[in-house]
Parts: sequence; C-alpha cells; structure tokens
Amino acid sequence: MAEVLHDPPASGKSASNAQDTAASRTTKPPNLVLSREVDEARYLGGGVFHPHSLRLLGRGKDFQMRLRSTDTSGLTVGLLEYATPVHISSQAFSNAYQVNFPTLGQLRMTYGDQKLLTSPRSAAVHGPNVATSLEGWGEPTTMLGLKIPEDVIELELETLLGRTPEKPLAFDGHLDLTSRNGRDWFDALALLAHGLRTGESLMDNPLISRPAAQAVVRGLLLVAPNNYSPELTGDITAAGPAYVRRAVAYIEEHANQPLTLNKIAEAVHIGPRALQTGFQEHLASTPMSMVRKIRLRKAHEALQAASPGERVSAIAREWGFMHAGRFAIHYAQTYGRSPSETLAK
Repeated sequence: MAEVLHDPPASGKSASNAQDTAASRTTKPPNLVLSREVDEARYLGGGVFHPHSLRLLGRGKDFQMRLRSTDTSGLTVGLLEYATPVHISSQAFSNAYQVNFPTLGQLRMTYGDQKLLTSPRSAAVHGPNVATSLEGWGEPTTMLGLKIPEDVIELELETLLGRTPEKPLAFDGHLDLTSRNGRDWFDALALLAHGLRTGESLMDNPLISRPAAQAVVRGLLLVAPNNYSPELTGDITAAGPAYVRRAVAYIEEHANQPLTLNKIAEAVHIGPRALQTGFQEHLASTPMSMVRKIRLRKAHEALQAASPGERVSAIAREWGFMHAGRFAIHYAQTYGRSPSETLAK
C-alpha cells in the first residue's frame, strides 16, 4: 500500500494557527507518496500529473515509486523517482502543458514523432493533443515535472502579445537548459521546487508564490521555442509618429468608451507591441497612460462646467473611472486639489 505523508507544520505553531496559515496561502504543503505496487503508483502519479500507462522494464519485486509534489498558484511541481526501469506513456491530454527533465540521470522521451534524450542540460516541453512517453530509471534518476494548466499559460501569452492569440500555442518540444536564458529560467523554477525538499519555503507566502509562478510561465514562453517565439522575442519596430498621433486622436474621440491597447492598435491599423513601443519612443508614455491622462483632463473640464447638484462619482464614471477613491488620488496628483473642491468652485 502507498504511504502518503504530509509535511507537518513547524514546531511551536498551534493547530489553529497552522489552519489559518494554510487557508491564506496559494501553495499546498508538499505531499510525499511512496508505493511498491505498480497499479497504485500509476493511479497516484496520474492524479498528480496526467493519466498514463506504466510498464516495468526490470524485476517487479524491486519496484518502488517515490513522488513528492505540491501545487503553487495553479502550477503543479513534482519530483519523481522509480527504483527500477519503467516505461510511461500518456495519451494526448487536452488541458495542460508539461515540462519534464531529470535533475539527476537521463530519460528518453517521445513527443509525437520527436525523440528526445533529456538530462539536467535539456528539458522536454509538450502541450495538449500530442501523445508522450518516457523511459528510464535504469540508474538513479530524479525527474522534475512541471504541469501548467492550459488557461494559465494562454492568459500569460495573451498578456505578452497584447492581444488574443489567433492560433493554439505549440512548443517545438525541447528547451536548452545550458543557455543563459535556460539557466535563468531553471533558477526561477528551482525557487518553486525548493519547498519540495525542505518542507518550508518562501512559496508559502502568496505575495511571493504568485509572481514567482507567473515568472516561470512567462519565462517558459520566452525561452522555450514555440510558434509565437518570433513575435515574443524578435525586434519590434516602433510605430512612427503618424501612428502615434492617430492613436492619441482616437483616444481623444473615444475617451468615454471602454478602451484597451488592442482596441486602440486595431483602430490605427498597427500591432499592439509596435504601438506601445512607439508611444515610449515618441511620448515617453504608454497608450493606456495616455488614456488615463486624457480622461482625467476631460473629467476636470466636466467638473468645472458642472451644474448644481451634479456628483463627482457620476462624472468620474462618465469618463471611465469606476473606482471613486482611485480617481480622487489620480486627480489630486494631477491638479493639486480634490475633485470635490473643483466641483464646489
């Protein structure tokens, strides 16, 4: 039977304090699973990562699986070991991306038609809709696995692109961990995995774990070759001053409507990143900063021309400021007095 061990809370903490801490964090305590039965190991491992078949390549009596895993801000990180050689295969899964590589030893992996030899120098990166397999553990090997839900990585891709991706994300299947960027990405992932070995980590704090998990996902999109790499990492030519002027004019005319970077860029017929770079180069600003600046000016003019009985909150909402407190802060920083003082005069 499997042994499932949860790391205990640090000594000196009461049970209630430990529960309060667990409820407020985005990282689950690491679980350690030990199993000496093949079917049980397959079931438990599939529950952490993906359903798979498990075939022994060595003597069954020596079989043992050891898996330590944790969930951090939506990502699953695990360290997997077998005591005997095994072959693992997974059918195409539809809702997650996976990164696997040994921190010790080597593993042979397939990703569709690709065959990869993974090691501490080279990782396998694969996504939905492609069957995968891995084989090894004929010698001491520890595999680090990272599971990223599809919606998480697609959201970060959309943020980096500045628009909704028009085609599915597809990785080439490999990541060089010896390159400068590959080493930097590994260091970010190592921070997420640190608690797997120690039981306690900075990742227990959501103020740390959320940006760390985001850095791992965004870093993967930037360093692992994929069908969006040319756009994500290539040089972007800044929009010329004519495009920037048209964008500012569009913002002026539509300041009281919902505006996004994508919408502004589409209106002036240029890419979002090129427009953003053009604003930085020609105005030392960004399109969305310009939106706020113009809306503040128009709200200021409306407050000066307001009729008796008009309210600050109504004028703020008219010009796209849904949060009255933040509007008052930005207004005071710009005009040196509160919106209500302007309205009173």
